[in-house]
Amino acid sequence: MPSNSPNCGLYPGYSDETMLTERGYSSTIKGDNVTMTTKILHIICDPGGILYDIYYPRKPEDLEWVYYVGSR
Repeated sequence: MPSNSPNCGLYPGYSDETMLTERGYSSTIKGDNVTMTTKILHIICDPGGILYDIYYPRKPEDLEWVYYVGSR
């Protein structure tokens, strides 16, 4: 089910080496239900209190899910 999805968030099954570089999502199927999961970092401020309020790798509303639907 997952397809190449470079404009999604961070792949949830990342390792330490690919934590901030690997884009995509994972999916689980239970019966007729499909759940797709991606990760986004929301950086509000640094330890010194400087406000950033940024998302990485992109804002939730800018996510693009690339997937296909087929028979099993």
